[in-house]
Amino acid sequence: MRPFRPNRLPKNSGCASSRRGLSLFELLVVMSILATLVSLVIGLGRYADTIAKRHQAIADLGKWQEALHQYYLQVGEYPGNQYTNVAGLLTMSMPIGGSNVVTFGAQMSTPPAPNDPWGTPYQYVAPAASASQSFDLYSCGPDRVGNTSDDIRFQP
Repeated sequence: MRPFRPNRLPKNSGCASSRRGLSLFELLVVMSILATLVSLVIGLGRYADTIAKRHQAIADLGKWQEALHQYYLQVGEYPGNQYTNVAGLLTMSMPIGGSNVVTFGAQMSTPPAPNDPWGTPYQYVAPAASASQSFDLYSCGPDRVGNTSDDIRFQP
């Protein structure tokens, strides 16, 4: 006859209380879920950064366009072809009517930066001689190359 042994379970009973940690498979599942969540957060952060830069460029272009219109109202013409970007426009001044000198952007309390959020200058294309009011003002965008699909233009 077998002796009676209370409170002893067989070795392979499958009881959860006898386990001491996670299996390798469970650990891999948890790590893959964490990696997926981290990659989503990083991706959303980059997307938000890109959108913020685009909105900053649009706001800056609106300020530059307003300064160009103010200059046109005072001088009667837009700046010429010698200026290829707005950095050159900041140093521009033109005498009108005797000793009065008009400086570009003088009506602006704080002129926007001459460079877009990606570090390239905002581009200015002077109006053609036949069209007195059609200038082009744009940012080259994230690729920093002009005349591509990601260029940013101000649309009032």
